[in-house]
Amino acid sequence: MNILERRATALVVGLALASLSLAQPPGAASSAGNGSPPRLPGSQAPPAIPGYAPDLDPRDFRGVWRNQPLPMPATFQIAPPDAFDLTAGALAAKKTRVDLLERMKGTTIAIPHVMCRPAGLDSAIILLTPVYILQSEREMAFIITDEIRDVRHVYLNQPHPRHLTPSYGGDSVGHWEGNTLVIDTVGYNGRGELGYAQPRGGKLDGTTYSDAMHFVQRITMSADGKQLTVESTLEDPKTLTHAVTTTRKWLWVYGQQPLEFDCEENPTEDNFADMVFPDEYMRPVCIRYEGKGTAPSQVVCDAHRK
Repeated sequence: MNILERRATALVVGLALASLSLAQPPGAASSAGNGSPPRLPGSQAPPAIPGYAPDLDPRDFRGVWRNQPLPMPATFQIAPPDAFDLTAGALAAKKTRVDLLERMKGTTIAIPHVMCRPAGLDSAIILLTPVYILQSEREMAFIITDEIRDVRHVYLNQPHPRHLTPSYGGDSVGHWEGNTLVIDTVGYNGRGELGYAQPRGGKLDGTTYSDAMHFVQRITMSADGKQLTVESTLEDPKTLTHAVTTTRKWLWVYGQQPLEFDCEENPTEDNFADMVFPDEYMRPVCIRYEGKGTAPSQVVCDAHRK
């Protein structure tokens, strides 16, 4: 079982248990304490944290939020595959990737998330784990520490820099329209995914977005301060023939504590067995080979690969 399969299995099991707890009828599960989501019968909710409550200021997003409902495998993608009407160039690139996967008889294609790189649009739209929002008058920071590690900075009331260095997450600036935060992001490096390639007719198709991606989010808080409505619009003239808009709900989480997660450094050889690398920059520079019997393990690095 390679690294992607292990992560997917652990994530699906964890999310399945969480969804079961959320599905319990009233009275069947405990939600005592700090107002955290109901837990399975017999489990104990974390203790209350005095003063930990959402701010009713509609422009104060500080706190911890999670996707509602919890994302299951069918909702890992940014939008359903049929929502994307691809340009001729994007269709050709997609076919090349999927054909390569089939020809190499691989399990999946290497993507930024699996290779411990920033996930770009993924982590801005799909909350597989909680997001921590900090803000001041000049900046907002969206921080994810569990599974997908990402920090997204949104600079308020200022334009994009005149000269941008392309990056996985792009450059984000924001302003308020009434009580709706509007975030405008450009400057992507073209190394992001709209759908992960899977062999033999998998639902996710391996479509990538380009450096021309223009991403706009509109985020509005509910009157009780416990929900954010997040509308995301994607425009990419190199990839999409028309804009795509998707809407998700993020719920306030009481007293949620971050989990420590660390991507693997010097992964073992079997982690990437049957994984296809259409982009050479994704390939690990160093691989750890486990010694047989009493022989020591060795880390072998390709110093020429960047």
